[in-house]
Amino acid sequence: MDQEKFFEAAIFGLGALVNMTDPESSRDDRKVALFQSLRQRGVKIAVCSTLDSERTNRIIDRIGLRSLVDTIVCQDDVESDLYVTASRCLLVDMEKCVIIEWIGIGEGAVRVARPGLIVMVDGPEDVTEFLL
Repeated sequence: MDQEKFFEAAIFGLGALVNMTDPESSRDDRKVALFQSLRQRGVKIAVCSTLDSERTNRIIDRIGLRSLVDTIVCQDDVESDLYVTASRCLLVDMEKCVIIEWIGIGEGAVRVARPGLIVMVDGPEDVTEFLL
């Protein structure tokens, strides 16, 4: 299988993208560049959050990712697993997804979802360093 095409979707835990002590101030041009690069490669993008929809959407707008995200899945929107719901919204099988999550916060849920690849990061800086 062509490695470039193996992963069709990137699902980000919100904690991997923002400083959770001050999420509203987490704009970073490197994150925007990362999302643009994924988009140019045809990767579908979801953001998952245990925050409510209103706050999550405000943060996504604040950090400038709205136009680069295919779907946003929040805990108050679903009855089951955030990541599985995101993969269904993207119309991508979970085994063709990479999930990027903040160590400790969503680690258990990520493992239950059983994606093709799990990337655990210490915070938003690691996301851009790892993927760019």
